[in-house]
Amino acid sequence: MKLIEFIIASSLLTLLPGPDILFVLTQSMIHGRKAGISVALGLCSGLFVHTAAAAFGLSLIISSSPTLFAIIKYAGILYLLWMGYASLRGYYKQRNKTTENKTAPLDNPVPTSDTPFASTPSDLQCTANQFNTPSGIQLSNSPTHDQHASTSCATIETIYKPDQAEATILKSSETATTPAEASTATTSATAKTTLDETPPSRLYRIGVTMNLLNPKVILFFLAFFPQFIDKQSTSPKTDMLLLGAVFALVAVVIFTSIATVGAFVADKLSIGQMSPRLLAWIQASVYWLIAVLLLFF
Repeated sequence: MKLIEFIIASSLLTLLPGPDILFVLTQSMIHGRKAGISVALGLCSGLFVHTAAAAFGLSLIISSSPTLFAIIKYAGILYLLWMGYASLRGYYKQRNKTTENKTAPLDNPVPTSDTPFASTPSDLQCTANQFNTPSGIQLSNSPTHDQHASTSCATIETIYKPDQAEATILKSSETATTPAEASTATTSATAKTTLDETPPSRLYRIGVTMNLLNPKVILFFLAFFPQFIDKQSTSPKTDMLLLGAVFALVAVVIFTSIATVGAFVADKLSIGQMSPRLLAWIQASVYWLIAVLLLFF
């Protein structure tokens, strides 16, 4: 078994631009590095399944049957088309749901110039001398009273300055000057959060399914692997399974590197600040592009 030559050839083939690299790169740029790695692990798990199928003769049966080959091919295309549609449907469904929620009366409307408490905490004169009792009796300027007044001011300061790192929606609303603008900002922030919260387990399953429903991988394994197995080998099946494991490991390393680069570039280009609708359409377009590649190439 020519292991060194196999590793070099596998690395070069994995680095060739194709649907797998495109998908890993897109997911890592939209959802982050963790998402890209989840997709990569799913794709590579599918590779090992293909290896086992090739080793035990199942791949040969599929490749020799035009009907089975076509079924797998078109099932993969339909799956990719559906995933593209599901990406858009999920975004618009969440956006509409958020919009409907905003039509209900707000318990705590966003302050404006026409509403109370529109001024900033610095404009509020929180001094002990301004606190009067309901009966109109002036409170004393005792140190204890001053301490309570300072505490009240600190509380107001905290309310008007929430932690922006922990409240993205509040941060978007702070810059709005009207309730309508605050509603739009909140809707956009909620849709973006939904787009980002795709579970890694789901991305892993998508990667596995995409790989298993790509019949061209079957042909590739049948043509590529036998070249690195000694004809005099007493256990060709074991050798093929070993090569499949090595190939999957090489792919994991390369795809993980691509996911890391994609997330880094996305951070530098501030892709996360793009319109959630645009990101949803980009994600759907990638699914549909891979479907076209699977159909015609």
